[in-house]
Amino acid sequence: MEEAKQSTETKPPPNFIPGVKNIEPRTELLNEIAKDKYLVTTLYSDQVRVQPTESSVYTTIVKELMGKKYRISHLQAKTKRSLRVIL
Repeated sequence: MEEAKQSTETKPPPNFIPGVKNIEPRTELLNEIAKDKYLVTTLYSDQVRVQPTESSVYTTIVKELMGKKYRISHLQAKTKRSLRVIL
């Protein structure tokens, strides 16, 4: 039963942090708020992708990064989006 619940949970969207020259302060912050519940990937043009593994961690990461005044590009989670119906 528990496995069925986990498979229906949607994957949280990634967060992108542009202009990262030194990733160490950001990884320290991420380890404080969500140890082992995210993946970090470096991209081109000094950009970093942070992929949370849980929805609850997604909101925590976004709030903390925005609170620390980091520039961040993030998408809204599917569970928070409104439903659009076109007839």
